[in-house]
Amino acid sequence: MQRRREIPAITSTTVGIANRVGSNIEAALRRLPFNVGGEQRLSHTVMLLTQIATPTPAPDTAFRSVGRARSEAELKALGKSAETLVRAISNLHMPTILALAAPPASWTARAELKRLALQAAAAALRANVSDLEPASKVQPRNRASPMVAGILADEYERITGERPTVRTRDGVAYGPFFGLVRDIFVAMGFKDSPEVASRKAARCRQKSRKGSAHPASGVS
Repeated sequence: MQRRREIPAITSTTVGIANRVGSNIEAALRRLPFNVGGEQRLSHTVMLLTQIATPTPAPDTAFRSVGRARSEAELKALGKSAETLVRAISNLHMPTILALAAPPASWTARAELKRLALQAAAAALRANVSDLEPASKVQPRNRASPMVAGILADEYERITGERPTVRTRDGVAYGPFFGLVRDIFVAMGFKDSPEVASRKAARCRQKSRKGSAHPASGVS
């Protein structure tokens, strides 16, 4: 019988770690040259990155890199499951609906669940992974690092109005976007190479301007 993983309780220590990480992330972002309206993105970005960095349980697959075929199969399965759920909700009869709403079930979020399932099915249909690079056999030390670098590429462009690029001088990477990724990795405790991650994120962001969403963050 498979043992269930215990979910750690949220303690004052966990909250303290989140606050410290959040402050360091915000400090790194505030070193950027803000574009008009860029400050409005700050709290959202800090909150998102802090949630990723905070030591709470996450599915083992959440940050694992896979290739195009695997990703397409997952999107197809998600869309099919969402459509099945929509049909199941739509075909409910009154006695079933009343039974769900009555104690001990007391569930009345039928319309909300159907709306979310419809959104999931539509998103799975629109998602574009054609530019997805082949999965590397060597996973990063922290599986969240490619996603974080992708988020930073998106937010860097929104906050500064500049495209994320990595410059090189005498074989050494530099530039504001590289510096941001490096500082955020330090703040989040990531041991992966900020140069490798920032270069890959910049390439993916450049591809995403053709109309597809960023493969890591899902934001166009």
